[in-house]
Amino acid sequence: MFAMVPVALGQSSSTPFELRWTAGSCRNCEIVRQLGDVGLLTPGTVVAGGYFFPTEGQGSGDYSIVRSIDSGRHWVEIVKSRMHATEPSISFVNGRTGWISGMSMEASSWVLRTDDAGGHWRMLSEHFIQNMQFINPLIGVGSEFDGTTSGFTKTSDGGHTWNLSAVPDVKFISKILFLTPEIGWIAGTNELSNNLNGRVAFVLRTTDGGRSWKSCQIPAKSGVADIQDLFFLNASDGWLVTWISIMKGRIFFKPRMAERHGCYTLIRRYRARENGYPLFAFSTSK
Repeated sequence: MFAMVPVALGQSSSTPFELRWTAGSCRNCEIVRQLGDVGLLTPGTVVAGGYFFPTEGQGSGDYSIVRSIDSGRHWVEIVKSRMHATEPSISFVNGRTGWISGMSMEASSWVLRTDDAGGHWRMLSEHFIQNMQFINPLIGVGSEFDGTTSGFTKTSDGGHTWNLSAVPDVKFISKILFLTPEIGWIAGTNELSNNLNGRVAFVLRTTDGGRSWKSCQIPAKSGVADIQDLFFLNASDGWLVTWISIMKGRIFFKPRMAERHGCYTLIRRYRARENGYPLFAFSTSK
């Protein structure tokens, strides 16, 4: 089931609107059983990350990207985007021009570009760019992982070449968002292991296109598990969503409402079900 929301980006959340639900089907889809991230390119053209997770004990999941040109009623799988165990990355700057990046089962990596809304793709470079976002047809950003550490990477020629650089505090980058070629944020943690002891979440901000970064810490007594999402309306107003792990029904870190956390203020806490993970929403404060 897929929902279209007729609310423009930046429109007040108090504006009344209705969800329009569509039951869609995916033609000749060998992988996709569920949808993850969804991107609206035009009023009728939608792209989404699809995935299939096998039952417990049957290995890692499989991913690919799907496209619909009729508002989600019918979907087609982009065969070149298929990946195992790792999710492909996708970014569009308009209804026709977009990029996908991933890694094949043979460990070859690629960045592909389309100029016809995903109908055809051409190879640009041999990189696996995660969290990829193109700000315009030439400038794009993302992260690259070398097996131990994530780095910030940027292209100024439409994806043909990428320049990798280190960032402070963050060892694993989970989210990247840029509003302009100069202003952007990185969210991530300082540890990669499942052991949360000592793991700290950070949000980095740049105003010079990634040449320098200001670091803000989101502290937790026993570590932040992950940064779930990051979104900004402008250079100062935005939100961060993270979750804290539970051990034996106990929340490791339960911050008080309106408590300051570095550069952010806690605005909402979502109650977790048993053996679940509570979500915490933070916003910037002026």
